[in-house]
Amino acid sequence: MRKEGKISTFEAFRHFMWLTLLPAVLSELMLGRGPDDDEEWGRWTAETIGTYPFLGVVFFRDVANALTHPEFGTALPYTDFADAIINAGWATSDLFTDDEFNEVDIKNIMLGISFAFKLPGRQAANIYEHLYEVLSEGEDLSIFELLVKRDRND
Repeated sequence: MRKEGKISTFEAFRHFMWLTLLPAVLSELMLGRGPDDDEEWGRWTAETIGTYPFLGVVFFRDVANALTHPEFGTALPYTDFADAIINAGWATSDLFTDDEFNEVDIKNIMLGISFAFKLPGRQAANIYEHLYEVLSEGEDLSIFELLVKRDRND
């Protein structure tokens, strides 16, 4: 059967498992984004598997994330760009006025510069934010939190 270019149903299912089901669930669990305590495993797994194939296509990814997680809103790259540039402008204006210049302003300026010059600023801003929490608020240093942002609302 292999010489004719056909595969059996079992082989097709096995490929489906390795390419879709396992990466969808395991990647979320490895990043610490598993189901919440009050969420059912079956429902979370079904939503994760159902949205996984769409995560590679820009428009479909955005629609799938907006449907499954409406509490996060739609963080689209082009709206993120506009927000970062505007927030960087306001943060820069805080330097020249009597408004308080704080760690949020520094993060906004970092993101604005990174968007303007096409640099990977989101990761740098996440690292800065965690280091700020460690140095000023006495939080424990965590390499995982330093490299991976776990909570979208942080």
